[in-house]
Amino acid sequence: MSQEKSLPRLVRILPYIRLNADTGIKPTFYGFVYLGMLAALLLGSINHNNNLGYLLTFLLSGLLLVSIRQTWRNVAGISTGSCQAKPVFVGSEARFALLLQAQGQDRYGLQLALERGRPSDTDLRAGQEGRVELLLSARRRGLLLCEQVQVFSSFPFGLFECRRRMPLQCSCLVYPRPINSFFTPTALGEALEEGYDRRSLGRDFSGISPYQPGDSLSRIHWKSLARGQGLHVTEFDEENSGGTLFSLEQIPGTDLEYKLSCLCHMVLSAANQGLRYGLQLGVLRIEPNQGTQHKLRCLEALALYG
Repeated sequence: MSQEKSLPRLVRILPYIRLNADTGIKPTFYGFVYLGMLAALLLGSINHNNNLGYLLTFLLSGLLLVSIRQTWRNVAGISTGSCQAKPVFVGSEARFALLLQAQGQDRYGLQLALERGRPSDTDLRAGQEGRVELLLSARRRGLLLCEQVQVFSSFPFGLFECRRRMPLQCSCLVYPRPINSFFTPTALGEALEEGYDRRSLGRDFSGISPYQPGDSLSRIHWKSLARGQGLHVTEFDEENSGGTLFSLEQIPGTDLEYKLSCLCHMVLSAANQGLRYGLQLGVLRIEPNQGTQHKLRCLEALALYG
């Protein structure tokens, strides 16, 4: 059993033969079988001096050379376009949406992968932009940079695999993993646990205002909507002044990543409940506010801190 698996394992670790600065090629498992068959045919033809054997050997050898050329052409002439990725949390997979364009001819059986990422299959039509989604595990907080994408192909005969490396400029923001350790805000205006700066947490009603994207659904003023006055949200005095300031220094512990993960959970919990909150990270201070843009600003500060 181990002998049967030794050749496929050898194929996987076999280095690529360099064709040019960014392209390499190597035989696949079936390519090795094909080469072994050609060697056997050649030896048999020499041993028996069989002209038909020579003819078949050279015909199959020509097919092998055509396979090398066509496999190389399948990865050549591909250019990368724009690349975008939405922010993710540590431990999840970052999804990079990459645009590609093929010149000259259609491309089939392509596999694209980032370094240490899972490959994605795609085909490209000549002269048209194609979109492929590349996955990469987000293991660390911060900015996940991708500077290279690899294109693999064994089309059309599967005898050789060609790899091409293309430069790429793409990044993904990785937030800390939220950890629910000791903070769970249960209602607006409730004391938020020891270690937080609580300021102006009154709940006096001050009126309604037009709905803005990012406002909490729990604050929608349904009566005005039922009267046909449009979508509005309720406002309180607390929301227009003061708020809660989450501070890194006031979280117990010495593990920076753990403390940032706690702050990340606090920001998400406060945002979901419509709290007015701010962030203090060393010399960086984000004043209390609310809304989607404010939440994203706080999460970005946590991701890039230090």
